[in-house]
Amino acid sequence: MDDEIAELTEQLELMDQENTELKQKLDEITSERDNLKNSNSQLSAEIEELKKKVETENNDEEINELTEEIESLSAELEQEKTKNENLNKEIETLKQDYENKIKELSESSKSKESGHSDDGEVISELEDEINRLKEELDKSKSHNTELEAILQENEEKLNSKSQESTDSEQKIKELTETIQSLQNSNTEMQNSQDDLKNQIEKLKKIINQKDDDISKHLSDIQALQTEIENSDKENQEIQQEKQKLIDELNEKNQQLTDQLKESQENYEKLKSESNDEKVGQNELNEKLLAAESDINDLKSQIESNNQQISEYNSQISELQQKVDKYKVSNDQLTASQAELSQKLEDSTSEIEKLKSENNEKSQAITDLQSSNNTNNENLLKQLDLLSSKISELENSSLALKSENKTLTEQIGSLDHENSKLKRDFEVLSNEKSKLQKENDKVKADIEQLSLSNSDEIGKLNDLIQSKDNQISELQKENDENMTNKAKLEEEIKRSAEEIENKEKEIESLNSQLENLKKSMEESEEGDKKTLVEMNQKISDLNSMISENEKIIEEKQSEIDQKQSEIDSLSHENQDLQQKLDEMKQNYEDEKSKLISEKESVDHELNELKNKSEQEKSQNEEKIEKLNKEIEEINKQNEELSKQNNDEFSNLIQEKNNEINKLNEETSRKRKKKKKN
Repeated sequence: MDDEIAELTEQLELMDQENTELKQKLDEITSERDNLKNSNSQLSAEIEELKKKVETENNDEEINELTEEIESLSAELEQEKTKNENLNKEIETLKQDYENKIKELSESSKSKESGHSDDGEVISELEDEINRLKEELDKSKSHNTELEAILQENEEKLNSKSQESTDSEQKIKELTETIQSLQNSNTEMQNSQDDLKNQIEKLKKIINQKDDDISKHLSDIQALQTEIENSDKENQEIQQEKQKLIDELNEKNQQLTDQLKESQENYEKLKSESNDEKVGQNELNEKLLAAESDINDLKSQIESNNQQISEYNSQISELQQKVDKYKVSNDQLTASQAELSQKLEDSTSEIEKLKSENNEKSQAITDLQSSNNTNNENLLKQLDLLSSKISELENSSLALKSENKTLTEQIGSLDHENSKLKRDFEVLSNEKSKLQKENDKVKADIEQLSLSNSDEIGKLNDLIQSKDNQISELQKENDENMTNKAKLEEEIKRSAEEIENKEKEIESLNSQLENLKKSMEESEEGDKKTLVEMNQKISDLNSMISENEKIIEEKQSEIDQKQSEIDSLSHENQDLQQKLDEMKQNYEDEKSKLISEKESVDHELNELKNKSEQEKSQNEEKIEKLNKEIEEINKQNEELSKQNNDEFSNLIQEKNNEINKLNEETSRKRKKKKKN
């Protein structure tokens, strides 16, 4: 039976190993499927990013237009530079003429005072002309700086556009590479699908093998059940035989006890007759000896019966052991049967799961094939759309540039107003920070006081905790001593009971000894053999009495030792109790001191808290005022930002509408072209 169970367990372990291998294969297949799905999703995300980037980028035509604008602006800038150089030359010549005229006038002023007024008019005219030329020079300089800034912006835009065009070309290359990788992944998918199909066929074969193994296990389980039923029947038969033997032995014992009672009654009768009648004592003694021999025979029969009973009991115990073994084997068989049935159910459920997973995988393979085909078609369509959107966005970018200039000017004016509001806000925030710092200082002072007090309270609590721990340890020692004392008292009671029992046994033995002495005195004329037996019995009784007395002395010594231990424990308990009382008194004194100190500290803390609350309320009032002022400033800022955002959103909405119109027109034109 054990060998069969071991074989079945080995087969079940092999089945479990095969199931785990199949699960691992299925997990690998599912992981490959998930990886392919992730790669497809990543490719789709990259395509979407390319779409978004292409929508925001401009094409080569816009770059060409910008280069033309930059060239025209650079030509204008060169013209302005030449104009400025000419103006500078004119200014220098005018300055030189002015200086020469001033020198001439200074020289002629000494000789000609009459013509002073005419020269003054000429000088004023010259000064006016110089100022006018300076103003024109400043205007031209500012215009030149603006043109240089525009030129710089256009150059930066040109560089960014060229970079974006190179990036878009790189993205297109990457797209082609991703399409190629998608095609490669499709081929890999096809190969993995073939592998999956092969694995599914293998799984089907394994499932069929599992079904065969399950049918074999079922037949083995049925055979085990029949064996269990047969062993149960054998156990019942053994129990019946055992009960019969016990009944027979009980009947024999009853008969022997009845015979023994009868012989004892006869012996007592003969004994009474011998005491009453001294005549014919020899005959009575012979009768007594015969009765004693009969009694001895009966005793020997009883002993033989007892031996038989012991043998029967040993046989019964052996049978009981066999029954227990059968029960254990039955329990093991039932447990193995339950395990086999459970494993059978688990294997059937796993087979069903494998079948469902195979169906799901085959469906997933078909879905992946269809999704890959659709993804390839969508990629081609998206590339066409991207190229069309690029051409549309080129046209709309030029219009947006001019509008961006006007918006930047409006934003500059708004920034100036916001800077004023920010200055006011900074002033208020500085006042708020000062008040906050004062409040923090007050809080820090309160926290320092509370920390110092908390340190003292923590020390006091630690002392209290240490005292409590000492008291609890002493209490534990006291409890242990009390339990040891109770145990020792129980042992003393037991030893006293044993002494009493031994004394009773001694008394019974002494009574038996006296009875034997009397019987010896009465039967002095009897046989010497009986005297020897009696003497032997007396010696045995004396030895038993001496042994009992020794045991009593040993028990008494043990009792004395236990009593001494109890006394020592009681002294220790008294000492511990005194220590406990002293520690409790010290603890109460320290506790009262700590409570008084704590009350004083709490009083100081409450005073500090009241002061801090007053200062806090004052600071909070100041902070509320500042917050109200800040809220008003924020409201003004929000109103201004709302106005700006509304204007900006309206402009963006208009531009989006124009872009949508352009897109619709371009789509219509393309449709017409396709129809043509």
